[in-house]
Amino acid sequence: MLRLGAVSLACLCLAPAMAAPRVAERVDYNDHVRPILSDRCYSCHGPDEGQRQAGLRLDTESGALARLASGHRAVAAGDPDESELVARIASDDPGR
Repeated sequence: MLRLGAVSLACLCLAPAMAAPRVAERVDYNDHVRPILSDRCYSCHGPDEGQRQAGLRLDTESGALARLASGHRAVAAGDPDESELVARIASDDPGR
């Protein structure tokens, strides 16, 4: 019983450190951002014009920075407060 208690205690103490995500000192587009966009966004907002939704293309810089039909910009370079992409990622609204 003592051994099980020690193991349980060790797991409780180590779990937060093991569960904490590793944060990079510097975000690199190719290593950190591109894989997320590729996995989550390119199927609807990538190079395939037939599959592209909302006129938004995220696989090119010019596409990501372009003004959308809504008047918003998905990515407003240097101004995250004006970036619709940032607002949607941060939003709790599932319809946004």
